[in-house]
Amino acid sequence: MARFPGDFLQKVRDNTNILDVVGSYVSLKKKGKRYWACCPFHQEKTPSFSVSPEDGLYYCFGCHAGGDVFSFVEKMENLSFTEAVERLAEAAHLELPQAEVSPEEKRRKQFNDELYHAMELAVVYFHNCLRRTNMGKPGLAYFKRRHLTDETIDRFKLGFAPDSWHKLYGDFRTIKHISDTVLVTSGLVGHKNGRYYDTFRNRCMFPILNLKGKPVAFGGRVMDDSKPKYLNSPETPIFNKRQLLFALYQALPEIRRTRQVIMVEGYMDAISLHAHGVTNAVASLGTAFTIEQARLLKRYADEVVFSYDMDAAGQNATRRALEIAGTTGLKMRVLHLSEGKDPDEFVNKYGGEAYKEAVAQAIPALDYLFKSLLETHDRTSLEGQHLILNDMFTVLSARGDSFEFNTYIQKMARVLKVDEGLVRNEARLFARKKNPTEYITQRVQHHTQSLEYHKEK
Repeated sequence: MARFPGDFLQKVRDNTNILDVVGSYVSLKKKGKRYWACCPFHQEKTPSFSVSPEDGLYYCFGCHAGGDVFSFVEKMENLSFTEAVERLAEAAHLELPQAEVSPEEKRRKQFNDELYHAMELAVVYFHNCLRRTNMGKPGLAYFKRRHLTDETIDRFKLGFAPDSWHKLYGDFRTIKHISDTVLVTSGLVGHKNGRYYDTFRNRCMFPILNLKGKPVAFGGRVMDDSKPKYLNSPETPIFNKRQLLFALYQALPEIRRTRQVIMVEGYMDAISLHAHGVTNAVASLGTAFTIEQARLLKRYADEVVFSYDMDAAGQNATRRALEIAGTTGLKMRVLHLSEGKDPDEFVNKYGGEAYKEAVAQAIPALDYLFKSLLETHDRTSLEGQHLILNDMFTVLSARGDSFEFNTYIQKMARVLKVDEGLVRNEARLFARKKNPTEYITQRVQHHTQSLEYHKEK
């Protein structure tokens, strides 16, 4: 562990607002002298995580995690103490003093540097294979069929993995002198029965960059219908797929400017949108949307617009994403494209401006969820009504906004043509099991001057 002088650490604390740091990950609400939120370190629906700006400390009364701004960043970003200090010092525009580094830290940094170097070489290797060799012609033809220009291919450093079991391994070992350990750990090479082989073969390659623009992983796509369609790098010391998003580095300038991010499902969706001027689009990395990704986006954006495929799988993914993102305080809307097209198809047919107009018309997340549930279940049957209400209660409870919850009870009762008192009773029973602190009013509001009426209007 690097040893920073105590006066320097205090200087970083003095120049860092812990509320700003913690608030970039969770939605804080003031109560007394402290600020409260649901704990980012364990799953909970009742806020037990507190921050004291006067002391510069945080503490969770649920899981008992606590500390200062350094330990918070360590835990949230899975960093060492040294890395947390460096990140906060950089944000505060403070120059780092020369620090002592332990042998263990030196070894860790050296190995990570070797991984970064191998991934940078791989980006050049795959890109050159695509653009400068006959081996890459199938990949180039595929990208051209997907309407990508040379400029877009070069901007995202897209590439092609040769149809060979050992070409990358042989070249990187004999010419680049990269060790077997680094190649296997990076995910570029596999090892089985004493033999080494290229992980990516005959695939179009999509480099995945971290927030500093360094390549840390790859997604490899087949050019036909063979399985798996996408093959992604494994997690490594420099890559955690739950804490990163494809094209986020390229999208950050526009996300910061607009405070809005568009979430799509596939790499090609994100790339096609960028190619058509929609440069705040990002994609998940072969996983469902995660709480870590939601917290990451909360650091840069106020709103997420989900633009997933509207098939059954896409609708389920959207519902889960809404439940997760809602816990972070992000505003959410859902984009439903015409003719059931995905973003890639839509933007190539109608253009970027038409897509931006569609984004402007995206509906609030809860309205989308309620609408999709009404289309999925029979609203006239008792079973269908229970399913609709239960799904809505689950998402509303996760969001932790009692005012919003009560407002939607009125709307659900009216649309389902069910007595509002019965819906409130069901909501109270649900909250009692899932979130005891959720306040559901008992009295049905009839007068139009109520807060709930104004909220709904």
